[in-house]
Amino acid sequence: ATQEIAGASGTSRDEARRRIEELQRKPTLALSLSEKEFKALLGVLSVPRDFKSKWMENNAFLVYYSKGFDGIGRPSIEIESELEKLSAEQAGMRTDLWYMIDDGLRFGDVKEEEVSAKLANFLKTVIN
Repeated sequence: ATQEIAGASGTSRDEARRRIEELQRKPTLALSLSEKEFKALLGVLSVPRDFKSKWMENNAFLVYYSKGFDGIGRPSIEIESELEKLSAEQAGMRTDLWYMIDDGLRFGDVKEEEVSAKLANFLKTVIN
């Protein structure tokens, strides 16, 4: 089963969901994955970061000192859409899950049930 879970490149959404549900049933299988593989697997089902978010991150200095000014009569560039908020939430969940698995499960600080519950919460944020 471990071999089936590894690697997410070229993975379909249905396959990614199946693999995540398998990890939800047996979280210790994720210990065989690298951080990149694990986050890529969850990334298949995540809302991708849009150009605006990437631009704001790379130009935080300008955004901060312009107070998000995007032109006369236009709303501030800092106002997030619902998809941008969801994308950020999912990115945080991917990171939290990885640390729960890599540090928590590996060293016995986190129970498998906690990881299963967090994976279930991640799946609830997925847009079909």
